[in-house]
Amino acid sequence: MKIIKAVSNIIFLYSSFGLGACLLLLFFDDFQQVEKSSMIVAISSVLLLMIWMIARYRFEFEDSFFTKKVPAKIRLPISEATIYKIESWFTVILFILGIISIPVTWVLWLCCLSLSVCWISFFHHPHVWAKDSFDVMDRIKHRDKYRKDDEDGCFNYPISLHGFEYFYKHQNKEKLTVLWRDILSVDATMVDLGTYSEIRLFILTNSEILQIEESTSGYLKFFEKLQDHLENFDSMKMLIYMSGQFSETINVYKKQ
Repeated sequence: MKIIKAVSNIIFLYSSFGLGACLLLLFFDDFQQVEKSSMIVAISSVLLLMIWMIARYRFEFEDSFFTKKVPAKIRLPISEATIYKIESWFTVILFILGIISIPVTWVLWLCCLSLSVCWISFFHHPHVWAKDSFDVMDRIKHRDKYRKDDEDGCFNYPISLHGFEYFYKHQNKEKLTVLWRDILSVDATMVDLGTYSEIRLFILTNSEILQIEESTSGYLKFFEKLQDHLENFDSMKMLIYMSGQFSETINVYKKQ
């Protein structure tokens, strides 16, 4: 589970850097005397490292390809990308504070470690969902439950065209006509807009690079049309990408 791997990583960082800081302090003191605070941190770090190595040997800490979600008990009103930024920055601040406090007091180091574990456990808990998170396996198994709506929006699909018309300036009725057979490639990227994340599609033809945002009116039906008319469209790869497993731009269709 992700929560186990995340907690494991933070314990390893605190214990390894804590032990290293204690050895460094002892080195600068010419190995004469070990302060009580450093001694407690060093012993605690060694014990944690031993527990970490035993647990690492006996259990698998690797993330599964599909992150298992259980029914949400807490749904945060921010995007998953924003959650990771908040969690990372706060964890880094606590970690730095904990390490530099070792020469003064072991209590602050232990408090920072405990708070970091609680903080990370909360954000990675399978019952805690982001605003834009969903259960990928559920979508795969119950596709009918996630049917797209039938709104055309900024798009039109004439039967005789074998393509679509896109009104990219909807008020002025200016349109772009694209045939399905003329599409050479489709790339997808995730854009973090602060309170939520948005998928953007980049559609390449011989003469145009068309950018379609998830917020575009009629996007849902348009996306379904893409999957239906582009023979090699990688729907599974797109679904995994939407789950938040990747952040870089991916290619989901390339004309053969």
